[in-house]
Amino acid sequence: MLKERAKNILDTLGSGFNALMVFKPENIFYLTGFWGESVALCTHDGIKLFVPKLESTRAMNESKYSEIITALIAASMKQFNLFYHIQITVNLS
Repeated sequence: MLKERAKNILDTLGSGFNALMVFKPENIFYLTGFWGESVALCTHDGIKLFVPKLESTRAMNESKYSEIITALIAASMKQFNLFYHIQITVNLS
């Protein structure tokens, strides 16, 4: 079911989009089944769930159909979110 949700969202976005970055916890939960500090990247290849090291074990146990990537680059998710926002903005321009 969660896998179908991700596919449906990308299909709805249309051919102009290859990925969707999700920041709100309720939306991440809807896609992955995991509620916690995280950022999800949804592509046609699957969902990558970026979590802080302290959340990684719980994310592995609770999330479905997601590749868990432990974020060691930021001290807090606020910094992590800002880093990824900057990276995506730079990469898309």
